[in-house]
Amino acid sequence: MTLHFSDTAYLDIRSAWAVFQRISAWAAVLIVAAALLVGPLVEGATSPVWLAALQVAAAAVGFLGLVTFGRQVRFFWLPIAVLGIGLIQTCPLPGEFVKAISPASYHAWTFASDCLGQPLAPRLSIAPAATQLAIRQLFLTTLVFAITVELVRDHRKAAFLGWVLASIGVIVLAWGCVEWVTGRDVISPASAMRWPFGYKNPLVDPLRSAAFGRTQNLQVGGVSLSLPFWVLGDGFGPYLVSNHFGGCLELTIPVVFSLLWLKQRRQATALSLAGAGTGILAGLMATTAIAVLALGASARAATVGVLLGCTWVVWQRTTGKWRRLVGLVFCLELLGYVCLFALSAWAGFSPQVAETERTANMLDLIWTSIGGAQWRVSQWGVCWRMFMGAPVTGIGLGAYRFASPFYSDSEVVTAFAHADYFEFLAEGGLLGIAVLTIFLAQIWKPESIRTFTRDSVDNPLLAGAGGALVAFLPHGFVDWNLHIPANALLFAMISGLVVGLIDPKTSGRVFSKSIVLFTKFVICVITLIFCVGAIIGAFRYAKAATSLESMRHAVLCNMSPKPATPSVDRRALLLRALPSALEAARRPLSPVDTPVLIGLAYLYLSEGKPGLELRLAEEWFEQALAGTPLRLELVATINEIRLLIATSENSRNVEQGRSAR
Repeated sequence: MTLHFSDTAYLDIRSAWAVFQRISAWAAVLIVAAALLVGPLVEGATSPVWLAALQVAAAAVGFLGLVTFGRQVRFFWLPIAVLGIGLIQTCPLPGEFVKAISPASYHAWTFASDCLGQPLAPRLSIAPAATQLAIRQLFLTTLVFAITVELVRDHRKAAFLGWVLASIGVIVLAWGCVEWVTGRDVISPASAMRWPFGYKNPLVDPLRSAAFGRTQNLQVGGVSLSLPFWVLGDGFGPYLVSNHFGGCLELTIPVVFSLLWLKQRRQATALSLAGAGTGILAGLMATTAIAVLALGASARAATVGVLLGCTWVVWQRTTGKWRRLVGLVFCLELLGYVCLFALSAWAGFSPQVAETERTANMLDLIWTSIGGAQWRVSQWGVCWRMFMGAPVTGIGLGAYRFASPFYSDSEVVTAFAHADYFEFLAEGGLLGIAVLTIFLAQIWKPESIRTFTRDSVDNPLLAGAGGALVAFLPHGFVDWNLHIPANALLFAMISGLVVGLIDPKTSGRVFSKSIVLFTKFVICVITLIFCVGAIIGAFRYAKAATSLESMRHAVLCNMSPKPATPSVDRRALLLRALPSALEAARRPLSPVDTPVLIGLAYLYLSEGKPGLELRLAEEWFEQALAGTPLRLELVATINEIRLLIATSENSRNVEQGRSAR
């Protein structure tokens, strides 16, 4: 009886565990769906609070995925590899090792150490705090991808997520249509960022701007400071930048088009009027998206992307003699845009080619239709120079913003390279490329390619997701959509959807070797620990960033060329905001610009005159330089403050000497 009871209890436990796993799997799907729906509608989740919410949701999906699939998750190694890159880039290392691996990083830390007159522990990253934030975001993004691969092996979950993607595309497109037709923002939450400098803001997080601008000098008494004034985005739809609005449509409209087209094909077999109506609706959705992007948002790359994605869907879903024709149309579209981009870049770099009025007019038309090709190609060159300075491990993920002024000869400064792939090359180096190569080799197999080609004909979700990737991936050469948290999450989910649908046989593999089982167990435990750490880090960062908002406002009041408040009130604003800012600075995961912001507050409190406040400003600027050694604009300011204080002390000593005589 005892043996029978034990067997029964064991079976009951296994049955209960299986039910719990099914519940946790659906819970993960619902959390992903909620994050996907909300993220694009709140400025792409670029604000600290919504970014934290999105990261908590991603970490929760990772935790539930561990509970559901455990050691079966095939791509759990990918987020662990991301953590490994972050650990290598941010840990203090011996100077000779850093010099051999990353000469650029070594010289940056040596330069900062000489300027500050104190030793600094060299690291491979030239902005360790920014790298930590980037690693957390990339870790959670790859984790969502790994879990999605396993979730979509259940076709019910895959279909649910597919319609969630379609819903996102419809909502965002409708939002854009309303703004295009009415000519005004439906919601304008970013208006506060436009005060007091209009379309520029020196203290805004570059993630919430167009990520480019120009450096301007500020004068506070006898001290000057150079700061980049970031150009704010054009704010189309729910996004702060129209190109990111276009990136969202690239990732969703091909899915909408494919799902509606399948319904039309199925209903058309019954010769129903509804089938024809659904087909017309599919074409109307695609046409509307292209029109809104081209005429309303002026997002050229996204317009071409949606066109390519929808053409890809038609190509994959077409059979017989028309398939080859549609494939030729797709190739001609892609080739035509590449040629126009190349011509635009050539015209920009070689203005002497416009020798005749006819040629000049033609090149001007190409330049207008493509826009910014020369500048984007120059950004590729900046990234390449960064890579050559630190080819093995890169300058550090998230560190491009602080290194770009050092490697660029342009007056325009950029926080992101406007070229996701080249920026990854510069920040991750060969180490990051090696991880990416291993990942591509794992999914790019002849069997998977055959499955994708065969199943895309009858599986609208696979064809639509493939079209979304075809639409989105070329955009990464000329923009920075993958830095927008909501779009990065969409990309991770769609990539996981495609991989999970074309490689279903890998689910549930059983490894007999104990060493492999133990390794997978260790990976699961490490991932679980970092999921919890990511949740804690997201909350801490959001709290610190929120605490700094009053300080940003107070400093902007003092920086305003036409202050609306008296100097006494502006000083009171700074004094009221300082305690919360100092508390945020003491947190382990605070925004990278916190020391500079507090240094500016003390600088304005001192009015550029020698005293305790000016010394405190110097200390905070030194702390900022010690954390990001390539912030060359701080070096001149620190030297000016030192000179001003030394001159004041010498004058005081001379006066005391005269008094003593």
